[in-house]
Amino acid sequence: MMFLKFQYIAVLTILQCIARAAVITDYLIGKQLLNKRESYTAQDYAVSTLPSLDGIPTEQIPQMFAGYVDIDQSIDEKYFFFRFNKTQASNNNRLIFWYNGGPGCSSMDGALLESGPLFVNQEGKLEYKKGTWLETGDLVYVDQPAGTGFSETEQPDSELNKIADDMLTFFEKYFALFPEDLGKEIYLGGESYAGQYIPYFGARILTQAADKYNLKGLIMINGYIYPDVQNLSIFDYALDNKLITDAQYNSRKVQQMIAACNTTIAQTQEEYASIFKTMEQTGEYESTDGSDSNKVEDDDCSSILEALLDMTLDKSAPTDQQCLNQYDFSLRDSYPACGMNWPVEEPALNTFLNEQSVYADLHLDGSQKWTECADAPYNALVNHNSYPAFFKLPYILSKVKIMLMVGENDLVCNIYGMQDMVNKLTWGSKSTPGYSNGVNWGDLTIADNSTVFGQAKYEDGLWLAKIAGASHMVPYDHAVASRAAIDLFFDDYSLDGTTYVAKSYGDN
Repeated sequence: MMFLKFQYIAVLTILQCIARAAVITDYLIGKQLLNKRESYTAQDYAVSTLPSLDGIPTEQIPQMFAGYVDIDQSIDEKYFFFRFNKTQASNNNRLIFWYNGGPGCSSMDGALLESGPLFVNQEGKLEYKKGTWLETGDLVYVDQPAGTGFSETEQPDSELNKIADDMLTFFEKYFALFPEDLGKEIYLGGESYAGQYIPYFGARILTQAADKYNLKGLIMINGYIYPDVQNLSIFDYALDNKLITDAQYNSRKVQQMIAACNTTIAQTQEEYASIFKTMEQTGEYESTDGSDSNKVEDDDCSSILEALLDMTLDKSAPTDQQCLNQYDFSLRDSYPACGMNWPVEEPALNTFLNEQSVYADLHLDGSQKWTECADAPYNALVNHNSYPAFFKLPYILSKVKIMLMVGENDLVCNIYGMQDMVNKLTWGSKSTPGYSNGVNWGDLTIADNSTVFGQAKYEDGLWLAKIAGASHMVPYDHAVASRAAIDLFFDDYSLDGTTYVAKSYGDN
């Protein structure tokens, strides 16, 4: 989920403080030991119990590991991770790292509402998640950048380049704990603002640690990869989905905003042409121009979403139905939340993760209360010296493959914007941008099921899949469909004419 507001409780209640004080002595020794994490082994991170876990059939309970690793002790910076294996002795050769977006939104959304094997329902109870990606590989969910979720720091990162450095540090610490994972195929996946993180991480691995880590590909769901181009598409997408009228679209205000964003895109592409060329060829670049502009996205384009939400506001509707849900336009929400009160399980997940017993189960010291999305990482990430991740894609595609997946009900990172972005991308052996003529959509299904989940296309290492009826959080709505799409990515499919038939795992 993208962090566009996120109201959250900043101060604990007196009762919560009392409850925490009652258990603080239980964590003191643990916190001291966590400062010497290098001496720990994987088994020290093993998770053997969670509330309501005993309600899940034993054969569906994964092996789990969780806890902190140090990133920078000088600023008390540590990352929290939550790992799942399908079996007690994993023999899966794939390892998928998952990152949620924001910036500042916790990957525990991914772990416990989306692609992970466990799902926290509205009653706050754990269920087995049908369609889990655990059928395709071992999963590691990382709260990052520091300050996000359970991860902590005294100094949040201000640049994507620095966040990429931190992820390399996390990899060093993680693989020291799980050295058996070093030989596995590594994939980086996630959603939303992870469309910035993942290419930055991928390029950093490929340029600085390709001999250490067997990176094989990137998976981005509703990725916020080229923000200006993607934001430009919002009015067109809203018009074609009848969210606004022709008169609203053709209004002076809307046309002026479209023109301003188009001008911004043209100017930045011209201004940064040599920089982008370097990134395309080498995968890396860091500005030193000293300017205080956010080089990843411009206000002329990012203001479009807010304008659209204002245009579609219905003050005559019930309070909880006045605004479009920006993450699923088939739903509505209160204003100014406009999608922030969704998914409906989010309050239960918050309660679940802040249970004192869960702190202990996940080897947490209890010093940081979990929130879905935190202010500090969001406000700190100014990107004065970092550029849109889009310009790293040609370099990455010269080394590994990429899957772009889009839920067709998402407004903020919609399919039009993704296609417009791809139409500006030149990759592989091609000399012109976009997919070649003759590369067409094929239906996406799974074995033993005639349901058409969406469509997909492929050329020269780049997959693009659109999932019908899915939101910004595709695995939350349609986990089986999202897994079918990554089965294409993993070459676990067959062709029936022009229809892609992904594997079936018996939980569809």
